[in-house]
Amino acid sequence: MKKNVFIFGAGASKDEGLPIQEELLYSYFQNQQSDQFRPIIAKYFKDFFKLNINEVKKDHIPTFEEALGIIEAAIDNEQSFGPTYSQRYLRQLRTALIMAMGIAIEHCSCNANNTHERLMQALFSDSTFQQDEYGFISFNYDLLLDKSLMKILENDIYVDYGITFANETIFHPPFEHWETPGERCIRFLKPHGSFNWMHCPTCNSMYITGVKESRIFSTGYLHTVEHCLKDKTELSYVMHPPSLYFKTHRNIYVQLVWKHTYDLLAEADKVYFIGYALKDADVWMKYILKKSQVQKPKDFIVVNPQPASQLHETFERLLGEVNYLNQDFSTFVDSLNDYL
Repeated sequence: MKKNVFIFGAGASKDEGLPIQEELLYSYFQNQQSDQFRPIIAKYFKDFFKLNINEVKKDHIPTFEEALGIIEAAIDNEQSFGPTYSQRYLRQLRTALIMAMGIAIEHCSCNANNTHERLMQALFSDSTFQQDEYGFISFNYDLLLDKSLMKILENDIYVDYGITFANETIFHPPFEHWETPGERCIRFLKPHGSFNWMHCPTCNSMYITGVKESRIFSTGYLHTVEHCLKDKTELSYVMHPPSLYFKTHRNIYVQLVWKHTYDLLAEADKVYFIGYALKDADVWMKYILKKSQVQKPKDFIVVNPQPASQLHETFERLLGEVNYLNQDFSTFVDSLNDYL
């Protein structure tokens, strides 16, 4: 049996109408509905980027990962930006930025492509399930692929995120019971975190919002602060933007997800990159890819609507020969059988 791994980048979500990283914060501020996070982000943009959010142009606003990355760097190094931007304030700002991204995506109108769901239907349409035939890696924080997997899987097949969640054993609102994956499961890894993952800095527990059934993640995007069921500590969202050149993953769960990412790729026979641009900041992923390629030769297919010039060269410089498909995600799904 050939093992296939699908890697999803921002282009996959864009195919269904979600904004890419460069557009997220602009989309958030275009929505005129006020909330508690807007003032703190507006102040941050004015102080750090000299931007007035009421006059900002689309190509001037920082990307979400740039805006969050600066804050993450200070928090990780236990530093601040003077008395105004203390460690405590930076953590509040981090939460505000993450909430803003969730709000921006939640208010987007997804198109009717249903591309993620159609991919799952194509892969599992014949109701035959072979363990480890397909694996999935996503660098997107959204829940498009999560929901699609939950919809298509049979009752006795589970999604395995590679980590254990506290609400597998204890649960009450706002967290529902998350069932521990059994022998029949599909590995789905999110090395940069997810909108619906939260971490307790006191007891080091991880939580996931949602349940396996079709009502999975009824909204998916929480706009309130939640607390640990064990010790009532305020939970933080687990979302880690790629840093430029290196990133120290202090969260033990994120470290574990990266370890599983290597294991999954090392065993793969064929790897599909869906809307993934392999940017300069993705140094850790480049390292994982190269290391897995040395472990076992594999075929690479890149699916991206960008012309096959610079991006094609970027992939081939790292991985050698790749099959570059100059098409969008939806078109690729329509002709999936030609490549499996």
